[in-house]
Amino acid sequence: MAISLFQPARFFHLVLGLLPFFTGWSAGQNVEPDPSISARDRLRLWQLYITRSADPSDEMPDRTEMVRSYLERGNDWLKKERLDLAAEDFNIAIELDPKCAEAYHNRALAHAARGDGEAAIADFTRAIAIRSEFSQPHLGRGLVRLRNRDYDGAIMDFEASIRIDPKIRQDLRPQLAQAYFSRGANRHSAGDRKAASRDYAMVIELGGRLSNRPEESGLRKFLAATYNNRGNLRREEGKFEEALADYTRAVELNGLLPEAYQNRAAVRNTLGDTEGAIADSTRALQIEPNLAASYQTRGFALFVKGELDAALTDLNRAIELQPGSAEPYMSRGIIRLTKGDCKEGLKDLDHALQLNPRLGPAVRSRLATATVTPDTKVIIDQWSKRRTSGRPNNQPAE
Repeated sequence: MAISLFQPARFFHLVLGLLPFFTGWSAGQNVEPDPSISARDRLRLWQLYITRSADPSDEMPDRTEMVRSYLERGNDWLKKERLDLAAEDFNIAIELDPKCAEAYHNRALAHAARGDGEAAIADFTRAIAIRSEFSQPHLGRGLVRLRNRDYDGAIMDFEASIRIDPKIRQDLRPQLAQAYFSRGANRHSAGDRKAASRDYAMVIELGGRLSNRPEESGLRKFLAATYNNRGNLRREEGKFEEALADYTRAVELNGLLPEAYQNRAAVRNTLGDTEGAIADSTRALQIEPNLAASYQTRGFALFVKGELDAALTDLNRAIELQPGSAEPYMSRGIIRLTKGDCKEGLKDLDHALQLNPRLGPAVRSRLATATVTPDTKVIIDQWSKRRTSGRPNNQPAE
């Protein structure tokens, strides 16, 4: 009588119920780990997983009937989600036969379903040590590692599972994509751009034959986020046209990704496409009304168009949402100087430089091209001299 390597539904709900989608701030608006995977994808992987079974009589011909009985009863407890009782039966099976790979594997599932990832990984590892030719323990350990954000370990396990059973690759693409994407995002944040680029390339390769089938929605999300983040890499390298193409691909894959619209808006500002920047910033704000960077980007574009009051409204909102960001203060200061409000304009520039002293060259460049009256120009020059001399600017202008 064959005994499957068992896997309860609760285990898959917990292991594949991935972390919520959230965003973070960077030079560009990176998408951070982890976009959540769809319920349909979880179900497909569950169905895939439960088809991986082995005949114990082929693996362990010397196993006693008592071991078989405890395995069977343990599996029954797993089906009923009586995890403690299941673990007890697998414990006994292991005591009777310390080389029983199924018992370690199935006990690992019970540990994982209870949220004990460390114990689950230990048991999956023991099962692999006994019978490394099984794909299931590698897959199970990879899923737990993915949940634990051990992306190196997850990738290693998924690839090992695929080497044993190549047919699994198609169904594992969303999990592989998540692991490579998440590791790439972490490397990107740490400044390792080359390694991040390699990981992003792996995600794009996994999505090479993406279809519109609902079951590939999870992969589509990771692919869109990857194009967005790779666009940020290219933007940081000054490759603005390539970055623009990546952001465009991201919004094609996921039309509800505000970071991609915002990043494309920023690049369009850089390339002089003011109307495009306004349109993309507006779309980003329709999706995420509290995205401070989009108010800042749209405010700058409106300033370039000469719509100073509308620009100030957007910059005020950006500062309200993110008071620790220096760039909105710099832009607002330039606009106020353009409107002749020297006192408040220079106060904004002082605050911007206090928040980020490295903005000095950008402030000088913006002041050099600002359209101001001769009187305002004199006040700006006096302010610049005071800053250069190191004297405080407590009252920059009257």
